[in-house]
Amino acid sequence: MRPLGILGAPMSGSPPAVGGSGGGALQMQVMTASTTFTIPAARVKFTLVGGGGSSATGDGGWNTSVGGGAGSGATAIWYASGLTVGNTITVSVGAGGATRTGTTVDGYDGGASTLTSGTQTIATVTAGGGQRGWAGNSPGNGGTAIGGTVNIAGMEGNPAYGGISRTWAGSASTLGKYGGGGQGAYLTTNNVGQPGIVIAEWVA
Repeated sequence: MRPLGILGAPMSGSPPAVGGSGGGALQMQVMTASTTFTIPAARVKFTLVGGGGSSATGDGGWNTSVGGGAGSGATAIWYASGLTVGNTITVSVGAGGATRTGTTVDGYDGGASTLTSGTQTIATVTAGGGQRGWAGNSPGNGGTAIGGTVNIAGMEGNPAYGGISRTWAGSASTLGKYGGGGQGAYLTTNNVGQPGIVIAEWVA
């Protein structure tokens, strides 16, 4: 049976064992836009979250056609070791699914957040973006993560329900607002997805 990750999402991989006593201060770099990361230590923990998808639109009616909520971005956690201080890694941060207007049209997929080789050669790590919401009240799937030490799938979007008490929930992310999918919509303008993020942590 596969273990469950944050919020009950399927998770693959296991974090390495942690032992010994700390010998330095924990440092962190938060990246909300694509950049080049200069390696500060031989061992770095990276957390990547893909962008959330945006919802579909409805037809503007209260109890007629509504658009499905979008999926959230996946999360990849990579415990990197054997890095060369001063080398670089290329960081791409996934965008959230964009705004769309029109009557009963699909949303947009969220973008993937990735780590790829710079002057440091690495295997690519990817936290995929959430899938768009679909017209006709069909939710999008969560993103898929590959290449991390721990890979956590994004959450599926929620459908929008008819009736006075209906909600238009989207999908949650492992890091709060980052990577969340847009909630379903009954209006002819959709709800956007939240952008991804990449966080690096190390001991100095």
